[in-house]
Amino acid sequence: MSVRRPGSVLATAAMVGVGALLAGGAGVAQAGAGAAHAGSTWHNVVKLKGPSGQADVSLNSVSCATPGNCLAGGAYIVQGRRDQAMVVTEHAGHWSRAVRLPGPAADGGRVASVVCSSPGNCTADGGYGTSNDKDSIFVVSEVAGRWGQPHVVPGDLALNDNDQPRTSSLACPTPGNCVAGGYYQAGGPGKLQAFVIDETNGTWGKRVLLSGAGLRASHLAQIEGIGCSSAGNCSASGTDLVGASYQLFAVTEASGHWGHAVTVSPSGISTATDDFRIDSMACYSPGNCAVGGGYNYELPDSDSDFVQPFVISEIGGQWGPALDVPGLTRPNPPGNGWIDFVSCVSPGSCTASGTYPTAKASHAFVVSASGGKWSNAVTIGRSTAIGGGRPAEAASVSCSSARDCVAGGYYVLAHSGWHPFLVTETSGHWGSAQPVPGANKLSPSEADRLTSISCASDNHCTAVGSYDLFRAFAATES
Repeated sequence: MSVRRPGSVLATAAMVGVGALLAGGAGVAQAGAGAAHAGSTWHNVVKLKGPSGQADVSLNSVSCATPGNCLAGGAYIVQGRRDQAMVVTEHAGHWSRAVRLPGPAADGGRVASVVCSSPGNCTADGGYGTSNDKDSIFVVSEVAGRWGQPHVVPGDLALNDNDQPRTSSLACPTPGNCVAGGYYQAGGPGKLQAFVIDETNGTWGKRVLLSGAGLRASHLAQIEGIGCSSAGNCSASGTDLVGASYQLFAVTEASGHWGHAVTVSPSGISTATDDFRIDSMACYSPGNCAVGGGYNYELPDSDSDFVQPFVISEIGGQWGPALDVPGLTRPNPPGNGWIDFVSCVSPGSCTASGTYPTAKASHAFVVSASGGKWSNAVTIGRSTAIGGGRPAEAASVSCSSARDCVAGGYYVLAHSGWHPFLVTETSGHWGSAQPVPGANKLSPSEADRLTSISCASDNHCTAVGSYDLFRAFAATES
């Protein structure tokens, strides 16, 4: 039985207890002491408000062009009405009230991802439901602080995980030059085709139906990650269903022209599988990217699927094999783990974050590559700073330079639910999990979490998340 993993950035259950992430074979390192980058401080959270000042707000993505100049995107709800796509801007360190995006696409819509090339020059993509009960994609750009009208990609389309967008389907190397991607229904019900669409000098072109790697014959093909190094030079990755089996593919754009997709070998994965999912993709330069995700596997005499995290590196235009995250052997009993986010700072130098199960609980982890070779995963362990809580998922990571990153997600306390945490890597050493400053005073909610991090430079990062289920916060390091 093949089941696609749910799109939520949260684990499906808040389990308690501790289990070792060592199930024979390679060991898994533990994050050690240490709080933040030397000479920097994480400041208390600020509450982010919806357009009405009191609206329920949820955020999926944040992007910082320079320190103190960021954009976050998501949705808000007013008096029980359906979602409204919105963005909220930080300018010179001050967060303004959220604004509803213009155009009909914002009504019933949600921003999935945002990218800022420079302050006041950002792009957002998202999905929305139409009157005929279909999903469509929109992309919309901000130029010099002003948002234009959304560009709606024609057809019956859907962003990846439209209900809980996690993967970035948008990349913008320079202002007015972006790429978005996803899938759309073509050739009859149930036949989904992968596509990309380019923005060139501020104008969005026509969608491009991808070919190669069996995409045209597949009845389920989708883009699940995009990365660009410069205008017109991008890569995209995804999965397609060939016969009864999923396969991984990658496709490259050079000088504005998309080539034929190629398959990526799963030979490094421990056993055969028929279901992959790419959760995040990052590219530093043309031909130098990394992706991470999860793949389904079954146990003998079982009709249940479980999910194992994997990573892949591309160096000099050559994709390596899909690999089980080093050090994370399959637990017994089995469970679900995956990569949430990938960040790359130079060719072959990337870091990924995610979650992994043990016999009793799920645990947050980070894993890094140097020269395209992935080291053993590092688990984010319990710490006194978070009251002995268990970091369960590292939903986002952002690296400003090699071996200097910030990751975060949520940790679990047995009697008070989920709470957001941050953890910092300095010169290759991961510190201990820390609570988001001031988050414990936001609300008594038991489902607080951090959803996205963006580092504009060393010691200057911003994290956004949610509290009280449908309220949003931001925290800044400087």
